[in-house]
Amino acid sequence: SHSPFGVTDVMQFLAGAIVALVPFLKVETQTCKNQEFDQCGGSGFAGDTCCQTYDTCSVINSFYSQCQPKDLCLNPMYGQCGGMDHHQPPRPWTKENHHQQCCPPSFTCQYKDAYYSPRTS
Repeated sequence: SHSPFGVTDVMQFLAGAIVALVPFLKVETQTCKNQEFDQCGGSGFAGDTCCQTYDTCSVINSFYSQCQPKDLCLNPMYGQCGGMDHHQPPRPWTKENHHQQCCPPSFTCQYKDAYYSPRTS
């Protein structure tokens, strides 16, 4: 038995079907509208939780996170950069506990004791 359709007919049909369906396909592109220093999170925040590729969403406190440059450190000179915080019970000084573990340029985090690590130059 011989098919009434040739390979060319099938290819033309498929090409036409694809062209006809393209306008109906929804392509999700992930574009972040948040700009540097915009809010990107926090308790009760309902907006976009993304940041531009050159930024990171930094936790400021449990109610507010902000898009900040990846290399921006807001910790003051000679301030705490490690150890435990002052909550009861004490929690580790980590991003998850709303603390930055970074140092300003030319400073390093120096271990003092289990509860405090200051930055020194």
